[in-house]
Amino acid sequence: LLDEVRAHLEHEEGRLAEPAPYRDFVAYSRLAVSAEQHRTYFERVLGDVEEPTAPYGVLDTHGDGSETGETVVELAAEVAERLRAQTRRHGVSAAAFFHLAWARVAAATTGQTHPVFGTVLLGRMDAGGTAHRTPGLYINTLPIRIDATQTLDQGLGTVQAQLGELLAHEHAPLALAQQVTSLPAQSPLFTSLLNYRHSPAAASAQVDLPESENVGIEILYASERTNYPLTVSVDDTGVGFRFVVQAVAPMDSGVVCGLFETAVMNLVVGLEERSGVVLDRVPVLDDRQRELVLSGWNDTAREVPATTLPDLFEAQAARTPDAAAMVFGGGTEREALSYAELNARANRLAHLLMAEGVGPEDLVAICLPRSVDLVVSLLAVVKAGAAYLPLDPDYPVERLAATLADGRPMALITTSTTTDAGLGAGIGMRRVVLDDPAVSGVLSGMSVVDPVRSGHRPEH
Repeated sequence: LLDEVRAHLEHEEGRLAEPAPYRDFVAYSRLAVSAEQHRTYFERVLGDVEEPTAPYGVLDTHGDGSETGETVVELAAEVAERLRAQTRRHGVSAAAFFHLAWARVAAATTGQTHPVFGTVLLGRMDAGGTAHRTPGLYINTLPIRIDATQTLDQGLGTVQAQLGELLAHEHAPLALAQQVTSLPAQSPLFTSLLNYRHSPAAASAQVDLPESENVGIEILYASERTNYPLTVSVDDTGVGFRFVVQAVAPMDSGVVCGLFETAVMNLVVGLEERSGVVLDRVPVLDDRQRELVLSGWNDTAREVPATTLPDLFEAQAARTPDAAAMVFGGGTEREALSYAELNARANRLAHLLMAEGVGPEDLVAICLPRSVDLVVSLLAVVKAGAAYLPLDPDYPVERLAATLADGRPMALITTSTTTDAGLGAGIGMRRVVLDDPAVSGVLSGMSVVDPVRSGHRPEH
């Protein structure tokens, strides 16, 4: 296109060949490989995919790129030289290497072992004899799926083969690839792209404009955007490599670029050492990021007062004795307790349990339906210093009996209508039946003072 612009500006348009019609490419791309052949290939590669590969969980692939952040990094020349040495040793392209590196980052940011991402295809490699001089939309994006459980040596060979296979389908519709998966409708197959491109001009960060002082063209501004939330472009300058990462919030392009650069460097080291390391074991965090994850974000230590749940509840009851602590039911069956009332009932039951021999480190089973009594019982057991074993009264009797036999609690709190009177017999367990008139009478005479404050239970 730029060559034609130059020819017209220099009044040499007569030397230009007859324009090749874009319709020839359209016909070629539709007829060269059938839709059935495309479908067969993608079914083999993607047929069992059930969830999108979405780094950081970002699924929106309909953005306009307006909120995109961008980070550009030059790979160190020494690392680039070592990288090319390894690709030559394995007989693969640098493109295969960088696809493997991005697969590692995609796996790390999604938790998947077989990540899928889009790879950008030039579209002119196999598009007919005039493709090199036909203006038009040739570029296509298609999915590639890489097994992150392979060794690095295996992965390079596999990716090189996959890229070769994909070239035969470079004009396949992405929609067709999406259809052969098991993904729900409207779910994206992937949300990140890798664009590997030969960019000699990237070495000087200049746009390849016609080389003439008289052309009179000046680039004022240029930008690249896609609707995908995460795009990684690798510019191969012929000597080194430049990474351009574009990401939308909440993703940070700088962080992603750091992950990619670290993965690249560790892949080079792994290949040089020939250690047989598996791809998903390759580190993607540099020293600073690792320190942040292990120490910075985990610095959550806080001073906690040396107090207990019963102490906290007693303090709350003292501050707001008349405030509603709990409400159960509605209408005429509505039952409400203030903090003072709930605390008093729990203290009475706690004293009763201790009179039955319950103490610290004992186990008390509670088999009650959802009710005020259930909350009172849970609090009372804790106030007595014991631990509670919750039992669902809707479970079969056989299951409740097996749980009691296995746990061997000191006591069982229940009602006469909730559990069978014979439940738990034979294991030396005391029964506290809350609706038994005798138990109710004993409870009414128990102290409403916290067991610790009354000196009946040791603090622990």
